Amino acid sequence: MTENLLRQIGSIPAVHARGSTASWGVEVIATYASFAIAAHAAIDTWATLAAADVSGIDAILLGCFGDPGLAALQELAPVPVYGLASSAIEQTAREPGKFAVVTGGPGWRPILDQLVGSLGLADRYAGTFTARLNGLSMLADPVATATLIDEQIACAMRAGAERIILGGAVFAGQCHRFTSKGPLVDCLEASLEWIATQPVTSRAHDALPAIRSHGLSDSLAGLLQQQTR
Repeated sequence: MTENLLRQIGSIPAVHARGSTASWGVEVIATYASFAIAAHAAIDTWATLAAADVSGIDAILLGCFGDPGLAALQELAPVPVYGLASSAIEQTAREPGKFAVVTGGPGWRPILDQLVGSLGLADRYAGTFTARLNGLSMLADPVATATLIDEQIACAMRAGAERIILGGAVFAGQCHRFTSKGPLVDCLEASLEWIATQPVTSRAHDALPAIRSHGLSDSLAGLLQQQTR
């Protein structure tokens, strides 16, 4: 997934990106429990990067559609942090009419419903439509994936969606693979468009309450200790 995002970003002039994938966690995020684990892994990944040289970074994109750990990363990082899902949704919602999300895994529906509600866009939202797929099965069988996703695109259009976000790093740069004539939105492309309109800022860390670091990785414990000073 990281490689696909970097490959698509690499084709954009004047944008320079490097990627980092969590070294541990669940293979597939499909439930609230696995989402919570992914949030911890995302924070730990940033802690490892922050312990190294991160100079020259203007912004961070959390490349999991659903944004696990986004608020925590925004609290910890000295530069703006954007989520693949929230950024794509915000950008898509700039246009009038209703939007929908099509993705794999029924467990994502309540998670994305909650995210859209938190962005104040529930009245513009036609819903999330999910095929019984996950990132691994999509990569393993792209033909079956295209058929199942096209079915969900049709469902979203019947529900009144005027724009349909293909949600997931696996879909970045892949809108052309689907036969549907629906108004498809590439989640990565929309996210980058959103980020490009936001100010480039940096900030000093706000001190956090003292946090006991028993059982955490050294990098994460060190990052939290820095924040409590």
